[in-house]
Amino acid sequence: MKMNKTYITRFSWGRKRMKLLDRLRKKHHEVDLKRKKGIDAYFESLSSSNMETFVEDIATTFNNSEKLDYYRLISNHLGLALFTIDLKNKEIIYVSRKIEEILEISKENLTIEYWKSLWYQGGTIDFSAIYARLTKEGKNSHTYRIITPSGAVKWINETTVAVKDEMGNIGKIVGVIEDCTNALHLEQKINFITTHDELTNLPNFLNGSEHIQEVIESYKTTRERFALFCVNLDGFSRINNTLGFKIADEAFKQLSIKLEKYLNKGVFLFRSQGDEWYAVVECSMKNEEYMSHAKEIIDIIQAPLQIQDYSIRITASIGISVYPDDGQNKVELIKNANTALKRAKKHGVANYQLYAANMNIESFKTFQLETDLQSAIKNGELYIEYQPKVDVKSQKATSAEALIRWKHPLWGEVSPLEFITIAEESNFHREISEFVIDTVSKQVGQWEEQGIQFKTVSFNLSAKDFLKSSLISILETTISRYQINPKHLEIELTEGTLLQETSVVQDQIEQIKAMGISLSLDDFGTGYSSIHYLKKLPSDIIKIDRSFIQHIHKNVEDKIIVKSIIELTKGLNKTVVAEGVENEEQFSILQSLGCDLIQGYYYSKSVSSKRMTELFKMSQIKPASSKSGAPMNRRKYYRVSFPFFPLHTEMTIVSFNGKAVTLGTTDVMVLDIGLGGLRFVSHLKLKPHSDILYNFKTTLLGKETILNGTIVRYNEKEQDMFEYGVEFQMEESDRDELASILNKISLQMKQNPLFNDGDFIDENPSSYLSKIQRR
Repeated sequence: MKMNKTYITRFSWGRKRMKLLDRLRKKHHEVDLKRKKGIDAYFESLSSSNMETFVEDIATTFNNSEKLDYYRLISNHLGLALFTIDLKNKEIIYVSRKIEEILEISKENLTIEYWKSLWYQGGTIDFSAIYARLTKEGKNSHTYRIITPSGAVKWINETTVAVKDEMGNIGKIVGVIEDCTNALHLEQKINFITTHDELTNLPNFLNGSEHIQEVIESYKTTRERFALFCVNLDGFSRINNTLGFKIADEAFKQLSIKLEKYLNKGVFLFRSQGDEWYAVVECSMKNEEYMSHAKEIIDIIQAPLQIQDYSIRITASIGISVYPDDGQNKVELIKNANTALKRAKKHGVANYQLYAANMNIESFKTFQLETDLQSAIKNGELYIEYQPKVDVKSQKATSAEALIRWKHPLWGEVSPLEFITIAEESNFHREISEFVIDTVSKQVGQWEEQGIQFKTVSFNLSAKDFLKSSLISILETTISRYQINPKHLEIELTEGTLLQETSVVQDQIEQIKAMGISLSLDDFGTGYSSIHYLKKLPSDIIKIDRSFIQHIHKNVEDKIIVKSIIELTKGLNKTVVAEGVENEEQFSILQSLGCDLIQGYYYSKSVSSKRMTELFKMSQIKPASSKSGAPMNRRKYYRVSFPFFPLHTEMTIVSFNGKAVTLGTTDVMVLDIGLGGLRFVSHLKLKPHSDILYNFKTTLLGKETILNGTIVRYNEKEQDMFEYGVEFQMEESDRDELASILNKISLQMKQNPLFNDGDFIDENPSSYLSKIQRR
């Protein structure tokens, strides 16, 4: 800790540190005032705050020799370091015995010059300022360091009071000094304890986060870059569990020493939690250099450690955020470094990721959803839609599946596939499950009151919900609240739930069945033990997974599998549902195979409760019309279309809600380009919004072409394929340049419709988008 002459013992303590210091002082300096009498008790209780008053009392009695002797006697008796200096003659006229002890010199040999010679050379004392305060206020307090003849460095707190003559001039000063070295050392110790990690002696998270903000403040004017590394050990808990916490602690300690030696200057390393450090790399570098350092850190960590008889090899993953690109304050930088770390771990152990460089639109959207999910229910953004289950024979909607939806203010309609996993990871699943149970039960109650005829409304619950004993009470309470018949409820069970074959899960399932709620086995055929669950689970309904239905009209094997599942299910006297039915061919095959119910876009997408009410009332539902709709060629400008092969284009977001962002790219397929905009297809579900500015980069006529624009229209072509219309945001000079390129392409296409002077994709759009999703 850096100290100077202005450092005094009246520190700006935080409440916690002050209480800790008081406890330590009381422990080492207990004084039982009840056993003291008279002046002993009075002066023993003097604190540094009223010591000044005591010195003033002496100064006022300076001309009374009897009282002065009395005070001097007391000071020697109580060990007070009292002194008197005659300024006129520049000599010390009195010192108590305590002075001799502190300064390590006899009073006979003590002079002003000698006292000054003890002062620490690294500090200075401003005598003119001291004299000015004595003249104006009559008193002064300051702290300084001395080096005694034995070489000891001591901190001295000095309080002086002026004794003025009849003319008002200062003739003498009376003072007292206190050796506050121990108090300062104690303060340093407490400060270290509260700001450092006990195991490694590294700065702790509070200390480190404050340092990050300090660096930000110092970098604001220069706008230089620095990086925050979040270094997390992979699977470190295994060492704790197998070798014990002592060896795990020693391993972490040794790794901390290694990192300190490597990082050295320009890097502030601190510990966050049991298996994690942060490193503030205060050097302006390129992203590639930061990543190179991350790789070196990983290599250092995974070098074998020898602890007792064990040779231990540990790996680490690192997430990196960079100021100012990835955050303007410590909270954003820490959060984004953690986000990058999560992505690094998804790629396996010993990996590293830079927040912006490796975040494409999809991962950026996921990150935004993670941030906003907790407030979604409170803000009324979550809601339920219903997809009808249609009886194959009567073509009447007899049941429905409740599907949770999220209407995000910027991303628009968010499917459960995008946010349920986030909810699971953030332990927000319980709130969502309770919302689903309550909303569905309330709607079922309304349909019952209206006399609507239907069999069941199904819904999914998180696998984690079945591990909580409170699930049954939540169901019972909700059913009672809305006074509904439990036979109208159906819970869909996934293999993820059933794999948790604990007594709690099994008991929950049996109790749900006993309540009269139907159970269905979802995604049947995709798990490795589906047949096992078909026998073991007391299910009423089997749902064939959409992956078998998707190509049933093209793939003989899929048709045979579906036929076998239907026959097996009917043999067990259960109802069979096929989900993901999208066209008449699929429907006809399922009808011929004897499937009971179908669910999918062939009849209807998910709809509002109002529309579902109308569908339940219909005696027969007609298949939905074609979803593709009319092409979105609505721009006033001439366009160049690519009817044979779509144009490969890299898309990213450059501005989000008015704030510039730096992201990686996502591959999309451009169908046509005009001077006003373009049309593309993607597997991503995006919302038209003027506050999200996209950047498109492609190659045409051998030249890189970069265009910016906002999405103004979209249409869902099929499952996981969306078509978008983009309106360009560009200067007229850029539009003129684009016009030149498009005119040249148009002329070439007239001569050769199979124009290929560009980065074109020569495969089916559906299969190409599927490849992108699997990356």
